[in-house]
Amino acid sequence: MVESGPQPTGSEANKAEWMELTRPLAKRRPPSNPGQHTLTMSGTVKRGNQVGSPVDVELELTDIEFRRLTSRDASTDRKCSCGSDQGPHVTLLSVLFVPLAFLSSLCVSFYYSAMTWYNFYVYFSDEKTIWHKVSVCPLLILSFPFWASLTALGIGLYASVVQISWVLESWLLQIRDFEKGFYAWFCCAVGLSQCCPYEIVVLDEDENFPDRS
Repeated sequence: MVESGPQPTGSEANKAEWMELTRPLAKRRPPSNPGQHTLTMSGTVKRGNQVGSPVDVELELTDIEFRRLTSRDASTDRKCSCGSDQGPHVTLLSVLFVPLAFLSSLCVSFYYSAMTWYNFYVYFSDEKTIWHKVSVCPLLILSFPFWASLTALGIGLYASVVQISWVLESWLLQIRDFEKGFYAWFCCAVGLSQCCPYEIVVLDEDENFPDRS
């Protein structure tokens, strides 16, 4: 009979999970998928409710992305040629995805526009004076249909066009970016970054990247 070893207790499991979450900066661990690298890097929240807070961000990179990140002299220029990852077949695929790109971007943008509008309303209603509540909040209520629909429609149209590409990697990058960071930019432009519907983290530059082996 083969006896199994001692099973970890609840406290040991929590400790192991805590150690996983607090790995040193840019320390690699075995990736979840073959051909990928996982890095844990520190960053700072630049947009959102916790501006200035330090966070740890886990990045799962492909071999190509990892080489670009760790190589200081890597050139970003790419020759226009045909291959499995670039060519007219990629352009045709991106053109066929125009309706899907428009609809997906429209839905996601409408959700974020509603969240942004709600954050604006809460800000002026709860954190500003009674005069802001009387003057600004009614205008926000009246402007919601125009704000939500027009911004979502504009972003959807832009996203459906900008995703057309010759290079597969560029197309994948654009097709996954639904609202193009518009609402974070808008909140920053009007000086209300705390109303951003999501958080933007800027990674701290670190020269001690792991090697490419």
